[in-house]
Amino acid sequence: MGFVEETGAAQHYVTPVSPPFTKATTGIQAADLAGRKLIMDKGQAMLELIADMHKVEEQLGKAGGDDLAVIKASLGQGIEALNSATQWMLATTMAQDAPS
Repeated sequence: MGFVEETGAAQHYVTPVSPPFTKATTGIQAADLAGRKLIMDKGQAMLELIADMHKVEEQLGKAGGDDLAVIKASLGQGIEALNSATQWMLATTMAQDAPS
């Protein structure tokens, strides 16, 4: 460690460089998920993840409390959005792969 690391000055040089790499990596991972991994098992792994998320949502409902109710509602909306996107991706991909 030196002066730069101890004072945090390095953060000013590292941060501006990071976002392009992060965005590229995220895009590559998203393309891999949507283009290969999701259809590899016809969405089974994602559907199992969504089922696990529903279990967490159910546990939040049993826990009570206003703050957890808000979290449960938001989680529920997110799960439904993920499920809709997953179903759309699967239907679209399967339609493209179907023989004409």
